[in-house]
Amino acid sequence: MSRTCDKPVARTTFIKRASNGRTPAGATHGPADGRAPARNAKVRFSDAPREVVDWVLSSSRWDGKPLAKAHVEWYLRGQGRDFDESLHVCDWLVRDAGIRERIEQEIRSRTKNGTGGVVRGNSEFLQPAYKDDDFLNAWGAIDRVDLEADLIGGSLRVWFQDRYEWHPDYSGLYTRLGGDEVRGTNGIHAAMVEVKNEGAADYWMKGEYTVRLW
Repeated sequence: MSRTCDKPVARTTFIKRASNGRTPAGATHGPADGRAPARNAKVRFSDAPREVVDWVLSSSRWDGKPLAKAHVEWYLRGQGRDFDESLHVCDWLVRDAGIRERIEQEIRSRTKNGTGGVVRGNSEFLQPAYKDDDFLNAWGAIDRVDLEADLIGGSLRVWFQDRYEWHPDYSGLYTRLGGDEVRGTNGIHAAMVEVKNEGAADYWMKGEYTVRLW
């Protein structure tokens, strides 16, 4: 697979995936329901949402994760505009063995009966599939990743469109939606939703890239 990322050529008409449309509950402090964020002990449920967000931005959790930090900053200041992932898709194919393994599986499953030429497929890409934490923390689970491999011409095109959004799980404060679950970062997820009242906004992540297979 090619190891360089040149300027991408747009070819895809993206199909928007599901979004949760989560609205803030107007909470001035975190929910006091006893579910402590074990992996983020410095975040207290009594903290105001802005205090939690400021702590998160200044913490060491972003060390070595520039793409992930760029995404959370875009959530806070990007006013809901789309985030172009095209060059990052190329970088993902180069750096993350998880997506390469998935693509190999997709191609093998569609060529096991001798089918050649152009292979097309798509699948959900869940968080455990990542091998690189920067992409994991930038994108999280992706509802659908598409691929088109030209096995004769030796090219591979990969694309996705997914929603950047947060998924707190607190009964009585938020309606439970798809992707919500109790997790160690629950307090952070809730704080990120609440700062929508200060201008933060969900947005679409969308990108495509074509690389050489060999």
